[in-house]
Amino acid sequence: DQKSRDLRDLEAQLKEKERALEERERELKEREAMEEKERRMLLPGGKRKNFPPCYPLVYHDLKEDIPEANQGMMRAAFGAWLMTEAGYVLNFSVMFLLLVTGNSAFTRFLICCMATGAGVPLSWSMWYQQIYAASQTNAATIPYMKFFLNFAFHILFCGLAFLAPPVIGSFNAGLFTAIGQFASGSGLNVFFGVLCLVNTALWGANTALSLYVMRWAYYTFRVTGGVQAAQQQARADFRAGASGRSYRDDMDAFQEAWDEAKTHFATGATEIPYMTENATGGLGARDGGRSFGIEIEVDFPDDMSNTAKEAVAREMYEAGLSRTPHVQGWHYIGRAGGGYTTDANAWSVEYDSTVDCEIVSPIMYDEPQTWENLAKVCEIVQRHGGQGTPRRDQLRLGDQVGGVRPDDVHAEHLA
Repeated sequence: DQKSRDLRDLEAQLKEKERALEERERELKEREAMEEKERRMLLPGGKRKNFPPCYPLVYHDLKEDIPEANQGMMRAAFGAWLMTEAGYVLNFSVMFLLLVTGNSAFTRFLICCMATGAGVPLSWSMWYQQIYAASQTNAATIPYMKFFLNFAFHILFCGLAFLAPPVIGSFNAGLFTAIGQFASGSGLNVFFGVLCLVNTALWGANTALSLYVMRWAYYTFRVTGGVQAAQQQARADFRAGASGRSYRDDMDAFQEAWDEAKTHFATGATEIPYMTENATGGLGARDGGRSFGIEIEVDFPDDMSNTAKEAVAREMYEAGLSRTPHVQGWHYIGRAGGGYTTDANAWSVEYDSTVDCEIVSPIMYDEPQTWENLAKVCEIVQRHGGQGTPRRDQLRLGDQVGGVRPDDVHAEHLA
């Protein structure tokens, strides 16, 4: 009857809606899973994990991050790292075969396991990531010094794995291990001896390539002023240690340097040089220091205020310093511009009720590009008649605190 048909139709409609809801719930779960996976792929700085390609764990992009002048050195360093990982795997495999066939002691294999387990991640973090950071800017003295120290130990281990001398290196399938296998005379031992020779050749090639990378890195460090910067930092640390005064902890010490810089300028003495390398003595270094940003308040002559600030915004955009050619609203980046980033083209010109405009920098570190971009911004502002106001320019510091102290020259430069 009609009532039964109506009930069947209603039941069918309910089942259809139920299926639609289940389908929507399934799609929602899939979308949430994809978003969660994407979230896990993103690093704190906004960069996406892309290495190794089969199972991304870290971000690695030589073409994007490394200046063209340093890419050759970094390709060689990356080759040395890949060869190191291959050496660890091959060495472990050969020592395992020697163990299961009774040709090696368990203690040797255990030490080999510890060396492999520690060596694979430490080679990435202790020396490859250090030269990766150092090659992004030639002013990165601290990463260079860390790289040289850790890479020296890496080269020593390569030599140890190559030779595998008795007692201190017998946990490696190197040259002495190969000789011992060939001396045994049996067919299986000869096979193991050949494997040991392959491993020996791999670690020998790694040693040669690593020495080449070390020489190239030191040459780059020296020609870009790194040796002088390291010597200057050592003198600064010595003076700070002798006086026991830290500019980060002792504001009176910094105030004295500030007053000295103002007196230096007021008496007409030689202008303090504009430094582009290690200008903060390590306080603003990308590795171990603090990030910082600045807000420059600018005024223009009354008859050209509107046109001048638009011209500044347009020229900064054309110079690759800004992402937009127009003046933006107050606190544009923080509210609507996607948030503050370390991108060099993330400067912005913003309205401010107390001045004609405010120029806001991206998150910056003490690197040559930072000071070069700041100089470009100031040149553009001055070219259009703008002047920085002394009322309320701001320097904002990040929360990553380093322990390096600037010397007097650096403090004068900051002042």
